Amino acid sequence: MTAPDDALVAEAVALLQGGQHAACWALCRPRVEDGSADAIVTNLAGMARYHIGEKEGGLALIERAATMAPDNWGILGNLGNARLGQNDVDGAIDAYRRAIELRGEDAGTVRNLAAALLRTDRQGELRSCLERLANLAPKDPWPLTRLAIIAEAEDRIAEAVVLYRSAIARDPKSIDTRNRLGVLLGRLDKVSEAIDCYRHVLEIEPENGAALARIVLELERACIWPEVAPLRARLVAKSDAAIAAGRRSDELPFAQLSYEEDPARILTLARNVSASIEGRAGAKLPPSPISADPERLLRIGYLSHDFRTHAVAQLCWRLFPLHDRAAFHVTGYMSGPNDGSALRAAIAKEADRFRDIRTLTHRNAAEQVRADGIDILIDMTGHTAGSRLDIAALRPAPIQISWLGYPGTTGASFIDYLLADPIVLPHGEERFYSEAVCRLPHSYLMTDNAQPIAETVPTRASQRLPETGFVFCSFNNMHKIEPVMFALWMDLLRDAPGSVLWLHAYNEPAVRQLRRVARTHGIDPDRLIFADRPDKAAHLARAQLADLALDTRIYNGHTTTIDMLWAGVPVVTMLGSVFQARVSASLLKSMRLSELTARNLDTYRVIALKLARDPAALAALKARIAANRSSTPLFDTVGFARHLERAYRTIWRRACAGQKPGTIDIPTR
Repeated sequence: MTAPDDALVAEAVALLQGGQHAACWALCRPRVEDGSADAIVTNLAGMARYHIGEKEGGLALIERAATMAPDNWGILGNLGNARLGQNDVDGAIDAYRRAIELRGEDAGTVRNLAAALLRTDRQGELRSCLERLANLAPKDPWPLTRLAIIAEAEDRIAEAVVLYRSAIARDPKSIDTRNRLGVLLGRLDKVSEAIDCYRHVLEIEPENGAALARIVLELERACIWPEVAPLRARLVAKSDAAIAAGRRSDELPFAQLSYEEDPARILTLARNVSASIEGRAGAKLPPSPISADPERLLRIGYLSHDFRTHAVAQLCWRLFPLHDRAAFHVTGYMSGPNDGSALRAAIAKEADRFRDIRTLTHRNAAEQVRADGIDILIDMTGHTAGSRLDIAALRPAPIQISWLGYPGTTGASFIDYLLADPIVLPHGEERFYSEAVCRLPHSYLMTDNAQPIAETVPTRASQRLPETGFVFCSFNNMHKIEPVMFALWMDLLRDAPGSVLWLHAYNEPAVRQLRRVARTHGIDPDRLIFADRPDKAAHLARAQLADLALDTRIYNGHTTTIDMLWAGVPVVTMLGSVFQARVSASLLKSMRLSELTARNLDTYRVIALKLARDPAALAALKARIAANRSSTPLFDTVGFARHLERAYRTIWRRACAGQKPGTIDIPTR
């Protein structure tokens, strides 16, 4: 190369490094256009052109440079970057691999290769690449964090925790990694450790929204209410400001359900989060036409993270064998871990087709749904853990519905309908939901009228319960308990001498805290009895030892309430102002027990105390529950399946007629 070329290259490199891409392109362009540019100058020109926004032209020049100098690993690395920027993932991977073959493994190129593999379904290759990078860059936490994410997705939880901790050891100020570790510790019910994780983040970055949102949730789970209130106020203010400014809020829609009573604010947050999901999902799939035949066989797809030992699977698994196969073809799409459970196996067996899509990218999963010809896709996860709303955001099915797993609006423009009922979503409140509302005639929740109850009922003594005292119980998750309701429960214990409150021991910090709060109310902490969590059949058997279940207020029991009624235990609830605060009222109405639904806390207390003081009234009520189990809609599993199918057919007919999604009320017959 002549001296002038060396000078030109040096100047071009300096301009690129200084971010003066237009000047670099202007410098190199004459050489490119007169054909005198060598591979180095052509590469520099391509990079400059790419960075000024002329991406296709820039990529073409880098491709030319790579052809001119096929053994130049630096040019191949640039080629990989440009291809990846243009979504040519396979081309980028090829370029990075060729660069590595020429130079050997250097951390920068291996990192780029890993970034490209992240955009594929090649989990084995990605894991190997990240492991190599972790050794090549011993101070870089990123490969360990990504390996932890993979391990977590594959349900290798203990390994994921170790990897997250190792990544933090490499970079103690790595906020993202600490937040991820906190989420995983929360899933493992290591609540104190999760709280410590988020506290460390907030010490480093006091206004970190993700940590603020998560610490509020974990403090709620630990029932540390004095700390919750000020942090939640900060979170809500920060969330409202972000939404007003058009930014993504860090407030969690699912966590919000345990404290928010304003349906308008619930909708605002859900819309904000779903708009972010839609934006990151990318271009939608081409529109799928709706057949003109309203009566043909419909292909239904059920998308869930929770076809496993989980409340969702417990509620819905019998739908799969009960569907009318003359009218419906059913596919289950499982996006969560395979826990080897009987529930997962049953759903996989009873579905016409079952696909494990856990390792698929959102786009590849959506393309699979489209290839399967799904007419109606039912998202059963919503904004809960393991959400794959990104799949629905790509519009793989012509009609998309939210049902069962998330008690409220998704706020998503790509979800057409929300399945509800007249109690959880009364007429006149449709404005608080982004979806069109399709009301089932009874409760929107499905139940299993063949759910087994263990034959042996344990003794009260074996559960540390009093032999003669009245047993109140509440087996709801701890984050649903709030100070005002817990204070009312303590009043009930005070007014019913000898009574106890039976709770699930979800986490040790909550146990300690609730005992402490009981003492401040003048109640002996030993009157709070904490139970372990056995399998469902055993739990239903021991639940029969309880006299009365006390529901939580803002976020009711859902599966928990169903379980208590199936076990024959009455449930007192209060009708709230939002979807999740009306579910138990819906369940009770479907079992013709509406007298157990209060309109305010005073009435709730009166109902509960009357039953605690009147053994005859309680016995009569339990006898009614036993009779109503087989004679009311709540546990009519077959009838529910028929109503659900009628909803699907009505929605489909409406679409075939060219009508936009609109309010639908399914009749009882």
